[in-house]
Amino acid sequence: RFRAGKIAQWLARGADIASRAIMEKLKSPNCPHPLISSACPAVLRLIQVRFPELIENVVDVRSPMEIAATVARKEFCEKHGVRPEEVGCFFITPCASKATAIRNPIGQEKAAVDGAISIIEIYGLLSSQLRRDKSAQAAEDSEQKKCTALGIGWARTGGESLAIEEEEALAVDGIENVSKVLEEIENDRLPDLKYFEGLACDGGCVGGPIVFENVYIARNRIRKLVVDLPKEKISDAVSLEEVRSLGNDLCFDKPIRPIEAMKLDADFSAAVKKLD
Repeated sequence: RFRAGKIAQWLARGADIASRAIMEKLKSPNCPHPLISSACPAVLRLIQVRFPELIENVVDVRSPMEIAATVARKEFCEKHGVRPEEVGCFFITPCASKATAIRNPIGQEKAAVDGAISIIEIYGLLSSQLRRDKSAQAAEDSEQKKCTALGIGWARTGGESLAIEEEEALAVDGIENVSKVLEEIENDRLPDLKYFEGLACDGGCVGGPIVFENVYIARNRIRKLVVDLPKEKISDAVSLEEVRSLGNDLCFDKPIRPIEAMKLDADFSAAVKKLD
């Protein structure tokens, strides 16, 4: 059993590792532009259904949730001398799409996470455990600090783009806004764009539909937390050796396929007639 603070730090550490992996992908001469974030499963489903031509632009790095589960399971097994199959990893989720991504992973044969629990369902239990004296909290934070402010910043819109240090990046939240920008990308109207961070929820993951806190308050708390933490670049905090140590658990292990749910007919002419 692990404390809530350590669980949150694992997720931020997963974001740190994902950031470093994405930075390396962007350096590749074969990298498509713009590279599209794979962090939001709702946006990935949108691309599968409405923008299948952009599937090749999706970065094949697993989400921070998946990376965090892999790292957490490995650490737990090493510490307690148990086998990986004996350890269950459950994600405290801000939205239902994360739960769907666990049951039906995109780009993965099997999710590293075993299940999900909504934030609003468990908030009361966790909040009572987090109300401790400040000295105990400071000692725990000092002992467990493994993540960066940039990793924590992934929780809000623009945090991922900031972490990967890409100037020609665009962060958009709200599924309708994301859809509009994806249309612009599909029509080659953003030729200078190098990275696109699309998030279905307003404000980012802090604005998920099953969170307890108001999105504006939560976003401001993340901002304050990031400001108060030491500033450290991802390239300094995460080594390439650590990224490579994840091996096959870092990237997708199967291709993302289009979903033809909106296809009216296999024949284009017939499909146009059906639109009328």
